[in-house]
Order: sequence, then C-alpha cells, then structure tokens
Amino acid sequence: MTKLPSFSLNRRQMLVSLAGTGLAMSIPGWAVSQTLTPVTTALGWIPNAEYAGLWIAIENGYFAEEGIDIHYTPGGPNAPGVLVSLSAGDAQFAGGDWIPFLEAVGKGNDFVVLGAAFPISPAALISLAKHPVKEPKDLVGIRILNQMPADKNTVDFILNKAGLPLDYTLVPTGFSPEPLVAGDGDAYFAFATNQPITLENMGLKRDTDFFVTLMADLGYATPAGIIIADRKYVA
Repeated sequence: MTKLPSFSLNRRQMLVSLAGTGLAMSIPGWAVSQTLTPVTTALGWIPNAEYAGLWIAIENGYFAEEGIDIHYTPGGPNAPGVLVSLSAGDAQFAGGDWIPFLEAVGKGNDFVVLGAAFPISPAALISLAKHPVKEPKDLVGIRILNQMPADKNTVDFILNKAGLPLDYTLVPTGFSPEPLVAGDGDAYFAFATNQPITLENMGLKRDTDFFVTLMADLGYATPAGIIIADRKYVA
C-alpha cells in the first residue's frame, strides 16, 4: 500500500481539532475529506495480538487514507460465526476457514474469497512424547483439546481422506496449552507460531518432550486466513 505524504496525517489531526468549532466546514474541500466509507470486518477470535496488523493500520491512519472508516465485530467462543455475520449484513468482509466457507456457499450464500494471509496454514496439533501425533492414524481414539467447534470439520476431513474411522473425542479448552501437559487430552489444537513457545518457556523441549505437526502434514493442506466477502458487496 502506498503511504501518503506526512502532511495528510497533519491535515486529519487539524480536522479533529477544528471539528468542535465548525471551522473545518468553512475551509474549501475539507468537508469532503471528512466523508469516509464505513466498512466492518468480522474477527474470527477475540481481539488480541493476532490482529496486530489491523490495530497498526487503524492507529497509523492507513484505512482513513484510503477513505475507509474501519470497524470490527469481535469473535470468540460465544460470538456468532464470521460467515453468519456476513450473511446477516453485520460485516462486509471476514477472515474465515475453507470448510465453513464451502458449506455456506453450498447453502446458497454467494460468497467469494479475496485472498489468503498464509500460503500454508500455521494450524497444528501439539502432542506429548507419550502419544505423539505425527500422521492421521495417530488421531484415532484420542482426546483432542480444542477451542472452536469448527475444529471438528478439520479432523473429520483428515480422517476421511485417510480412510480412517471418525473415532476421537473433542475436549473444549482455552487458549493456553497447559491442559495438555496436565493430561486433560492427548493433543491440542494450536498455531505452530504460538503455543509451542509457551511450552518452551515452561522448560519443555520441542521434538523431545512435545511435537508440533501441521495440519498440512496431516493432509489438510490449504492456504489459511482466507478473506471472504459477499459477491454483491465486492461488485
């Protein structure tokens, strides 16, 4: 994205300071500059560091420079799914996953994918040395700690693709992997760039005490962080 010269930021700051006095409206061309198009994105999880790019863009005024008044709806375990928000018109675009996207399209939603954040998904399973999960057959009969109901779609896909029975148990858990260490499950849904660091900070050694296996290595190889919107909105 091309960043506008620094004077445009000063211009907006001056607009804010003059807005209360009405002086901005008397300066030719400045009233038009205040008209921004509202756009809402539906977040797939609670607002946290994984959306750092969004927070930085808001703070630095990148959206405003493009004429956008950006908003967001928070996600999380108790929030509506991002595609539900899209379908209801509560958001104009959202980050989603492939299987829910395909299911939504199959139900008649005219959604399109605009792009993806990751060519290979960082989604992974963490397992301990006593029961390492390195290939699809290792999923059969185990307890998998997970945070999102949609994780079932991923496990089912992997097992179906490998011709294995859907024999496993999902155990709802939180964002941190400590329950895996405590023995509440045999594997833990994680991001390879996140929770393994927590375990290392606890003194555990990767590939000795615990293993990190990408979903891509289990057969679910897709770009991740796809950006989805309604086709009419895109047009």
